[in-house]
Amino acid sequence: MTLKKYLRGKPPVILCIGSDVVLMDSLAPLIGTLLCDKHNINAFLYGTLKNPITAKDLLFCYKFIKKLHPGRCILSIDAAVGKQNEIGLVKINKDGLYPGLGVNKFFPKIGDYSIMGIVADDSFASASILTVTRLNLIYKMANIIADAIAESVSGKLKVC
Repeated sequence: MTLKKYLRGKPPVILCIGSDVVLMDSLAPLIGTLLCDKHNINAFLYGTLKNPITAKDLLFCYKFIKKLHPGRCILSIDAAVGKQNEIGLVKINKDGLYPGLGVNKFFPKIGDYSIMGIVADDSFASASILTVTRLNLIYKMANIIADAIAESVSGKLKVC
């Protein structure tokens, strides 16, 4: 099943989870920024480099989004860790995601569908993961994901 099939119907809500402070965690806010700056998308967008949705804001923001956009499909996007041979992979899921698992944070499932970009190896200790991710990888992945979303959700609505 393609991303376009997940996001058909009413304009979806795109929730880009992450921080602009930690490189490994900046994938989703960078995607949000690219969608705002480079694409005209038919979606409600939350989470950019300028206004990131971080762990401390996530639950409040998610409840707010569900109240503000009842019945809308929510696409959650986050960076993730995986095996060494998975770094650079993008995973699209027919389900939400559990943000922060890779750094031992435990949140409820967020979203109806999700995109996770594997940005680092999970064999490193949590502290060292933060220093081993390359900006070039994050940037390439963000552009690929933003372009795929824009192709799937084209239109005139643009909320950043």
